[in-house]
Amino acid sequence: MTQPLRILHVNASSSGGAFVVAQRLVEAQNAMPGIQARHFVFTGQAGAGYELYASSLLNKAKAFGYHAAEKAHFLAHEASAAQRFLFSHAYVGLDEIPGWQDADILHLHWVNKGLLSMRGLQRLIDSGKPIVWTCHDLWPFTGGCYHPSDCKGLESDCQTCPLLKSGSDLAKRRLAHKHRLWAGQKQLQFVAPSAWLAGKAARSAVAQDLVHEIQVIPNGIDALRFAPGEAAAERRRWNLNPEATVLLFSSANLANPYKGFPEFVQLFNALVEAGQKVQALLVGQNRVGDLGLKGPFVEAGFLSEADDLVSVYRASDLYVTPTRNDNLPTTVMEALSCGTPVLAFGVGGIPEMIQDGHTGWVVEPGDTQGLRQAAQAFMGKSVQQRQQMSSAARAFAQVTYSFDAVVDQYRKLYDSL
Repeated sequence: MTQPLRILHVNASSSGGAFVVAQRLVEAQNAMPGIQARHFVFTGQAGAGYELYASSLLNKAKAFGYHAAEKAHFLAHEASAAQRFLFSHAYVGLDEIPGWQDADILHLHWVNKGLLSMRGLQRLIDSGKPIVWTCHDLWPFTGGCYHPSDCKGLESDCQTCPLLKSGSDLAKRRLAHKHRLWAGQKQLQFVAPSAWLAGKAARSAVAQDLVHEIQVIPNGIDALRFAPGEAAAERRRWNLNPEATVLLFSSANLANPYKGFPEFVQLFNALVEAGQKVQALLVGQNRVGDLGLKGPFVEAGFLSEADDLVSVYRASDLYVTPTRNDNLPTTVMEALSCGTPVLAFGVGGIPEMIQDGHTGWVVEPGDTQGLRQAAQAFMGKSVQQRQQMSSAARAFAQVTYSFDAVVDQYRKLYDSL
């Protein structure tokens, strides 16, 4: 009998997008023949389907201590306390991942928060074991920050990092260290979930001596669960007007300044004032207070269960996400897979996700007039035209983001190393 390919996925925390993406991938891989996937998680809450390192009091103390020690060491370099958790120099961490020797492939995800130090990364690379690293941010290609925004330091030497005190060369030294570690390693393959992120990473000085080009493999979703369904029943569940065009907005916290709720409010109120029959469906914690909406709306609150999320996508006509900063939003994938067209600002990898005018609309970031024009274009479509958009959105998501498609791409990548 052929031995299954043994994959060890590695993550720093049981919360956050990187964990969700990795756990979904593990579950999808284990449902496929010929793959045996495990998920090692450093710290957080215990749960089914993954191995939690910080499950004992001793290991909890170690995990906390490693992260605290790194931040304490960083105090001498940070420009301000407000930026303390925007940077990691991987100062301390585990010397090795338990059970890593038994894996055929090491699949790294988010490895900060005291999980792996630069020395720990060195040990993994020196082992010669094939390593696939899915980049959920740009940390592997910077001097220590996760999101460099408009900073171009990673393209040269990170000499003057805006997160560090004047005169600190910590970022410069870390960038040079990563360059030495990654350069010429045939068994090391980086993956980005979007061409946008891959492009930014490829411009880093660290990437210039990589053996393998950074691959683009999107995050996957369960397209069997996130699928179109009976909209009328879902609208009754959420007490939505069956005659209105329902606009969906979703954010874990409506007050998050990056998710664009003020732009959604401005769009919604403009449509109401123009006499359009619209209703807003809001997903997320309301830490705003008075939402300022001039028309009817329903607050669904924070939703974490997949069935609840599927329900709100099915109940909605258009998902509006004027986010100001994002990579490859899972909510966009889920909405499209449920057959809900998407209207969004063209930031990060979002333009790769939406076929403009076909499965939704992509508007220039900050162009609120463009948002309104696109929404009005949708409002003007017939029932048949809306259904055509819905079918196109579903078809695109199935081909691009389904577990089958993503697992197949990763299997081919594993086999190439």
